[in-house]
This record gives sequence, C-alpha cells and structure tokens, in this order.
Amino acid sequence: MGTDSTSNMVAAIIILLFSGLIDGILEGWSFDGRKSFERKYNVDNNGFWGSDRHERAQTDPNLYNKLWGTFDFYHMADKARKGGYLLSGFLILENSTFEIHTLLLFIGAYAVSAATKIIGMEWIRN
Repeated sequence: MGTDSTSNMVAAIIILLFSGLIDGILEGWSFDGRKSFERKYNVDNNGFWGSDRHERAQTDPNLYNKLWGTFDFYHMADKARKGGYLLSGFLILENSTFEIHTLLLFIGAYAVSAATKIIGMEWIRN
C-alpha cells in the first residue's frame, strides 16, 4: 500500500463514519414515526426536518420531485448514506490486493458503520 492507497483508505473510513451516522439517524427517525426533530427541536412538520415534508414528492407536479424526491431530510439523508456506502466500498476494493485483505477490510468497514449507526440512532431517539 502506497501513499495514495493509504489516503484512499482513510477517506473510505471517514466516509463510512458519516454514512453510518446518517444511516442511524435516518433509521431512528423513521422508527420514531419521523417526528424526532419535531419532538427534540420543535421544528415545523412541513419544513426540511419535518415529518410531513417527504409526502410532497407524491403530490408535487414538479418533475424533479417525482424523479429524485423532495428536498427534505428523508430524501437527502437516504442519498447521502447510499452514496457514502457505495463510494467507500469502491475505495476499499480499489486498494485491496489480496482476497483476505479485502475481506478483513470489509469486516472492519462493517464494524465502523455499525458502531456509528448505533450512535446516530441513540442520539436521534433520545
């Protein structure tokens, strides 16, 4: 592993940290009836963080909302977590040379992601 591969691995881990955190927050928010931000921070239910904003994609005639989802917490967090997981997976695969090395890296990535997901879920629900 050279300098480029080391920096790519560090980037993959940082991306996994954020993706896992966002994933946990999104899962906890969904489990909480999508009202966590309203309960914790008294935000408007039709605002970016609100529980009813995501329904706009179903009723808004705007083509962007139909194809990509409304600009709200649910859709943006979902895109961020999926994109982060995919990008970090590509970075890990690109820098792995041996099969066992790749397996160990993915096990480590899973552990990092799972730990930060738990942190995000606990934060949003309490």
